[in-house]
Amino acid sequence: MLYFRLKLAVLCCLPLFFSCEKLEKEVLTVIDFVKIGTISDASVYPGTQILFLDQNRGVIAGYNLFKVTQDGGRTWNDPLGLTPNFYFVSLSKVGNDLYAFKEGSSTTGRIYRSSDGGLTWQVISNSEVYEHGQFVTASVAFKMIGAQWGDYTVSRSLDGGLTWNNISLPSNNLSLKNFYFFNKDTGYIASSVYARIYTTSNGGATWSTRVTGEVPLNIVKTADRIYHAHQGGNPY
Repeated sequence: MLYFRLKLAVLCCLPLFFSCEKLEKEVLTVIDFVKIGTISDASVYPGTQILFLDQNRGVIAGYNLFKVTQDGGRTWNDPLGLTPNFYFVSLSKVGNDLYAFKEGSSTTGRIYRSSDGGLTWQVISNSEVYEHGQFVTASVAFKMIGAQWGDYTVSRSLDGGLTWNNISLPSNNLSLKNFYFFNKDTGYIASSVYARIYTTSNGGATWSTRVTGEVPLNIVKTADRIYHAHQGGNPY
């Protein structure tokens, strides 16, 4: 059973510019959501993704889980065009299009797209996916692949996920947690090694370091700011 109840212990704010040497931190109130719906026939594991296009249409995806809602989360149903007996590692949206990244090798990994609010899905690419993925536009996308001993790669596609090329990273063995890109050149990546967030404005050719002091777990964006959540520590 899924309860829509979430508490974020710590959330830090990073203003959207790259020239500042010091990471600015903003205290945010702990968020406590109320229950609005349940999924009775699904198990929700760590790493489950929830993404809404608007206040009514949304998707939840994870390990052997993929459901869509058209009424704000009160009821959830199976979509058409895919089966949930896989691990979906990421959800992404561009305009009215939704994208789902299914974990797998270059022959078993899949990237799906929906243009009707999640009701039906089509495969747009067979692609190796193991950690995280994001579409910035219908053409520009990024994905992250983790390897043994914490050696990660981040790849970029400029043709809607059909072909991919690795971008340069600040160093090896970063143990990346997440990333967010605003366009084909500008983005953030979060690393648990030395508890750092890195930024680039030239597609990974060079990176700037921002030391957060706590291991970042996730990066999310609002209209004018970008946030990261970390595990443990005191709120600030």
